[in-house]
Amino acid sequence: MQRLAVRPDHEGMGLGSALLVDALSWLALGGARDAWVNTQPDNDRARALYLRHGFEEKAGGLTVLRHVSAR
Repeated sequence: MQRLAVRPDHEGMGLGSALLVDALSWLALGGARDAWVNTQPDNDRARALYLRHGFEEKAGGLTVLRHVSAR
């Protein structure tokens, strides 16, 4: 997936969470066990979204987060 985004006038409605959960479900159905995303370090809303959904931050210039599904 190239980009996950919600229009600014639709933020705060749970749409980002719904899109992310759907994407993670789709990946799991395909056999994926891990998902990696990246975002700018100052994109606090995106970082908070990913952290709420089980991603963990990794050190580096670009914020990279990893989600590990239950094995």
